[in-house]
Amino acid sequence: MAAARTLARTAPPRTPRPRPPAPPRVLPRIVFEDANHLVLDKPSGAALQGQHGSPARHLWDHTLATLEARPESPTLFPVHRLDKAVSGCLVLAKSAPTAKRLAQQFQHNLVRKDYLAVVHGQLRPGFEGLVDQPLAVGDNRVRVDDTEGVAARTRWECLSSAPHFSLLRLEPETGRKHQLRVHCADVLKAPIVGDFKLAPSAPHAQALADVGVPLDHVLLHSSSLSFYSWAKETGKRHTITARAHKLALP
Repeated sequence: MAAARTLARTAPPRTPRPRPPAPPRVLPRIVFEDANHLVLDKPSGAALQGQHGSPARHLWDHTLATLEARPESPTLFPVHRLDKAVSGCLVLAKSAPTAKRLAQQFQHNLVRKDYLAVVHGQLRPGFEGLVDQPLAVGDNRVRVDDTEGVAARTRWECLSSAPHFSLLRLEPETGRKHQLRVHCADVLKAPIVGDFKLAPSAPHAQALADVGVPLDHVLLHSSSLSFYSWAKETGKRHTITARAHKLALP
C-alpha cells in the first residue's frame, strides 16, 4: 500500500495595510493664540479620539504635527474634543499646567461654547428657548431618557431660515456626548443636516449635495469659545474669546 502523502497548504504572505497618504502640509487656521493657548479651526474629518491608523486619526495627528513644527512651537496639549464630523474652535494648551487649568474649566462647565448648525425644517427666526432633557446611552445611541439620564441643557436660537432649512445658534450648558445632535433631532424635531446616525431618514444626501459638502460632514460648527486665563502681572483672570464663524444656510 502506498504511503499517504500530506500536502501542506501555505498561506500567501500578508501584505501590510498601507497607511493613508499624508495630507499636504498646510498650516491649520489659527483663530487665537497667546503665550499659553492656541485655538484652531479644526477641520471636519479629524478625530482626536479616533483609532490609531484610521484616516480620521491620521488627519488629526498630521494637523497637530503641522502646528508643532512651527519655529519655537511648544508641545501642544488637547484639553477637550469635537466629534470627527464637527469643525471649528478647538483649544490647545501650551503647557501641562495650563492644560490642567483648562480641563478643570471644561469639567465644571465654565467654558462658554457657541455652535452654529444647519438643521432640517423651517423654524421662525428670532425664536429661542432652552432644551432641558436628560440623556443616556442605550442601544449604541445617545437618547433622551427621563428616568436614568444625566442632566443635559442646551440654549438655542433660530438665526435665519429658508425653505426646508434653518440656521440655529446652540449654546450647551452641559457637555454630554452628542448632546446638541440629540436635542436637535429628538426634542426640536430639527435634525442637523448630515447627521445620518441620529436621523437616518432625513434627506441628508440631497441637502449636502446642494451645497457641495461631502457626505461624511455634519453641518455643525463650533463658532466660538470663551474661557478664563490669569494675568501674571495682576493675578486677575480675564476672558478670552476665540471665534471661527463660517456656517450659513444652503
